[in-house]
Amino acid sequence: MTSYPLTPSQNHLLKSQLITPGKPLFNQVVTATLSGQTFMDADVEALCEAWQSVQLRHPVLGATIIGSGSTGFVQQPGQARPEMEVIDLESGPGKFAHRFKTWISQRMQQTFELDKSLTDAAVVRHGQDELIVYLNMHHLIADAWSSNLVLEDLIQSFNTASNRAKRTDQERSSPPAPEPKVTFFDYALAFSGPQTQNLQFESPHKTPGHVPGTALPSFYGHINDHFTTDSVRKPVDLSGDEHARLQGLSKVKELQQFSESLFQLSFHLTALSIFLHKASGDTELVIEIPLLGRFSKQWMNVAGNFIEMIRVSVRVNPDDTVLAVFKRNRDILFEALRGAKPGCTAMLEPSPVHGVLNLITARQSSPAAAGATFEWHHPGHSDMSHPVRLHVADWNATGTPGIEVDLNQAFFALPFIDRAPRHLANTYRAILESRETPVSCLSIVTQDEKWSFRGAQIPGDTDSKAALPARLADVAVSMPDAIALTDGETSVSYRELSENAEKVESHLRNHDIGSGQRVAVHMSRSLQLPIVILGILRTGASYVPIDPDQPKLRVEEILGDAGVACLVTDTDASLAPGLLTLSANTMLDSNPQHLQQAPVDGLSGSVDIDPA
Repeated sequence: MTSYPLTPSQNHLLKSQLITPGKPLFNQVVTATLSGQTFMDADVEALCEAWQSVQLRHPVLGATIIGSGSTGFVQQPGQARPEMEVIDLESGPGKFAHRFKTWISQRMQQTFELDKSLTDAAVVRHGQDELIVYLNMHHLIADAWSSNLVLEDLIQSFNTASNRAKRTDQERSSPPAPEPKVTFFDYALAFSGPQTQNLQFESPHKTPGHVPGTALPSFYGHINDHFTTDSVRKPVDLSGDEHARLQGLSKVKELQQFSESLFQLSFHLTALSIFLHKASGDTELVIEIPLLGRFSKQWMNVAGNFIEMIRVSVRVNPDDTVLAVFKRNRDILFEALRGAKPGCTAMLEPSPVHGVLNLITARQSSPAAAGATFEWHHPGHSDMSHPVRLHVADWNATGTPGIEVDLNQAFFALPFIDRAPRHLANTYRAILESRETPVSCLSIVTQDEKWSFRGAQIPGDTDSKAALPARLADVAVSMPDAIALTDGETSVSYRELSENAEKVESHLRNHDIGSGQRVAVHMSRSLQLPIVILGILRTGASYVPIDPDQPKLRVEEILGDAGVACLVTDTDASLAPGLLTLSANTMLDSNPQHLQQAPVDGLSGSVDIDPA
């Protein structure tokens, strides 16, 4: 059987996959929902038939990767073409949407064996009104452009086959698929790189992508002490008006580029680099950018992994204006793109990166796909050497790109998994407001938030009241079952401490308690007390401790002098008429019973938190 070498880009991906076997690291999952007509059994058969013809036109869909430590890895077109599986989710508990979500969450976790098919296809019926096509292609053999290309070809072939299905058996005989003039294997043969060998991966990297003497990036003061492929994809929510304003910036004279795509790259690189600077405090940033890689028109309708990676080093100084950062990024990109060519991925040396900017140009272009809705799905894993991956894509040709961010859970403490996308959205908003504003003056934290950034806003200020919740959150992630509080034989883990403090925070925020306000704490010394205090600090508010043994008149005097917005107590709820009073017992009523036991004389934590 004919074998073909791997391209530099494929080698780049293969290294990461071999380091983390058994992980759906590069599962590329897209669904296309077909609606607007009645679908019968014959239509499902026609769709499966169309899938077979599409694989003939795109032989890379049947490719396998084989190799050994001595000869390296090669790819083979493959003889067997995987069939499209028909999935029945019509019956079962809950609504169809819930059943489908459960099914796809499990399905896209399935890992590919490199020496077997690297493509998985299925069709899910939803009554007679909807068909959902599921397509998962390993990134080794396909890029995002290919996902759209294959799905559009499939829908077009389905429409043809479906029309034949309504005719006689003789009329339904499928004409042979035309032989492709060029395939991805022709590209691989022309632009192959050094072969990857197993010998390079006998022991996994302890610090993927790390060069001795250089530091991995740290975000929000969180020190990365382990590595994982686990990542979370979150939307970066901007309003329709904000998206329209972003699109309008390409017409601004001082921002105009040689092309629309260069403007988009420059703009999103500017937003990402300012956010990364704010979140890490670093002024020198390394960001990787995947390019479409189809450097000539003959490859535009060919499925395969044509991606080439370029790496840019950008600088963000606090005194720089947004416009200055944009212009510098534009010039860096222009030079990088001028040097981009097939195989340029091979020039990348292992080194720490802050993030990836993925401007996905795949979108519907075929009229045959106009009735389908495309959706991209994340399997929950990504390359562990990429802390942040920003994706900008307009899959359904709406004119308004969706913006999403993948956050590697080794680099981000749990609270910031939710906060970082909001901060990134606020970065876009801040850029919209003024291009002449110095980066140091950009505020991307919400008004009621005191989760400060290491370096960018509180350099070295580890005594800040905002730093304590962040450091405790780090421990809750890295050592969740470690003991945080003890009372004799009763203990509370860091996970319990964090979860219960979050409930207190939620109760307080529901009463509009937040940054700049004071909350009086009139409580016994029990296991509830530090949880309530931590919950208050998480809102950004300050706490005013009041000894419950103080006389009532003295308590009233303290409350008046301190100007508190709220009182939290576990004793007398009528202590301060007219003042918002919350019961600690009520806020913690869903907590473990041991949090509501009798007061204790002291509190202790068995894990020492290093303030540095």
